[in-house]
Amino acid sequence: MRCLWQELTGPDVYFSEMISADALEARSPYTSAYLDTAPDSSRLIYQLVGASQSSIITGIDRLVEHTIVLRQSEANAILGIDLNMGCSAPDIVRKGSGIAWMEKPADAAELVKKAVSHLKLDKFCLSVKLRLGKSVDSDYLFKFCHAIETAGASFITLHARIKDDPWARPAKWSQIAPLARALNIPVVVNGDLQDQTSLEAFYAVWGQSSNWGQSSIQSAKNPAGLMMGRGAITRPWIFSQISRQFVKPVQALDRLAIAKRFHQLLELRQPKDFWLSRAKRFYAYYCLSLNFGNRLSGAIGNLKDYREIENLVEAYLAKSKERFTFS
Repeated sequence: MRCLWQELTGPDVYFSEMISADALEARSPYTSAYLDTAPDSSRLIYQLVGASQSSIITGIDRLVEHTIVLRQSEANAILGIDLNMGCSAPDIVRKGSGIAWMEKPADAAELVKKAVSHLKLDKFCLSVKLRLGKSVDSDYLFKFCHAIETAGASFITLHARIKDDPWARPAKWSQIAPLARALNIPVVVNGDLQDQTSLEAFYAVWGQSSNWGQSSIQSAKNPAGLMMGRGAITRPWIFSQISRQFVKPVQALDRLAIAKRFHQLLELRQPKDFWLSRAKRFYAYYCLSLNFGNRLSGAIGNLKDYREIENLVEAYLAKSKERFTFS
């Protein structure tokens, strides 16, 4: 996906998918698939998840060592490490990982402090990904974030949902601006940023108009950054849309060509054992950009052969009236 976004005009910074500290420590056979730094290691932040301080610190050391060896120097090894303290998936939380850290603020701050001491912050950044918490409690959230800030975090990414909020429930954008303006470190916003319409709606809640590409790292008027997840898979051209708005001419895009390129990159950069599951994950979101994409997505979900997915998608998009879109 990072390579695909880059080809379509990518974001300023890439985050890896969650990497398990325990898997790194155990040297899981598939770990290398998660450590790929393409397309640009100097803009990549590895996101690490784990339940214990020791496993996370070991994971940080191994990630940094891996990329330094890969690049043969610290220069352009990676941009940094992100500690995931926001994932609310039940199996993650049960292990004491993800958002479970937000229920033990002293331990979380100590982890950040220890992680910072393992990183040369003049070479790498150390960020933290959070949700609002177990419930909407602005005082608790501010104290937690202030402790993270004091411990030395470079910036915070805040997903504007509480622990048990389902994806169908709107992100609580109104909770972010007061926190961002109270902290001295940058706050990056995440949650429900799906397309240009949702970006405009977010800025309306924030209280300022959107100035694409003009947000300063520390500004009372704009967030330090906007993070996209599901929305960027649904519309891989979204970064191109944002960068072109008011500046560059509209460009026609072929949804079928994008799907074919996805498959080429998947086969190039991921183990064959991952192809079927990764394709299904991709189309679960990519199909949302089509008016009746739920039919295609449902059919793909029932397939058990990777090549059948390729063939079905090509047959569907080749004759679809929505094959071409614009950025």
